[in-house]
Amino acid sequence: MITIPEEFLIQSFLGWIFLSIRVFGCFLAFPLLAFRAFPISQRVVVSLAIGFYVAGIVDTAAIAKVVEGGDAITAVTRELLIGIVAGWLIRVGMMAFDVLAEVIGTQTSLSFAATFYQDPSLASGLPGQLLTLLVIAVAFTFNVHLWFIEVLVKSYTIIGVGSWPATWSWPAISQLAAASFTLGVIFSLPVLIVYLIVNIAQAVIVRVSPQLNLFSVGFALFIPLAFFILWGLLPQVPAAIERALEPSFVLIKDGLGRTPIGE
Repeated sequence: MITIPEEFLIQSFLGWIFLSIRVFGCFLAFPLLAFRAFPISQRVVVSLAIGFYVAGIVDTAAIAKVVEGGDAITAVTRELLIGIVAGWLIRVGMMAFDVLAEVIGTQTSLSFAATFYQDPSLASGLPGQLLTLLVIAVAFTFNVHLWFIEVLVKSYTIIGVGSWPATWSWPAISQLAAASFTLGVIFSLPVLIVYLIVNIAQAVIVRVSPQLNLFSVGFALFIPLAFFILWGLLPQVPAAIERALEPSFVLIKDGLGRTPIGE
């Protein structure tokens, strides 16, 4: 009869669970995987499956030492935060398209109803929903999710359990947010220029002919123009996604590929 030592089972099971926490944290914040169609129960199962794979290439004895040292709660918290922050950095990079969607919604009056009723699930109205779905679809075609999971799996051999990436500091994250917002403003400049010209032309027409109703003419002109602008922006979306997510990729790779704090 083959007997398996109790210490080996505890060490293997404990290492498996610990290695799954970082991946599960990623599934809570990564925009391409954190959506309602991917329920929490399935995220847990996929996290355990990836953790089981990682357990074969990572020394689980080090995890047992962390637990025996009394730092289990701190280690679990850091592992969960590493996954959450890594996924959230991608979301920060995608904030540039939220700025673009907000500008389009405001200028085209497609978000006019949000002025009177704020719906948290529709922060940017119709343009925001359209651009969000479009960006996520194009990101899947770029295999961003596969690259992200690959970097996360490789991070176990560099960032030990219970360690925190040294490059993930508040200044670096704030600079990433500022760069994403700036890029969103740059993406919005063509929309602002077009609607500025249209508003000036409409003001001149109304000044010449005061009988025209400003709101009725404006809505009838702005909404079709919005779809024309979106149609013109669509070919530039892949290059814009690549440019928007590049700083996030760099920060994630630097954080998960360099020496962590305390080592």
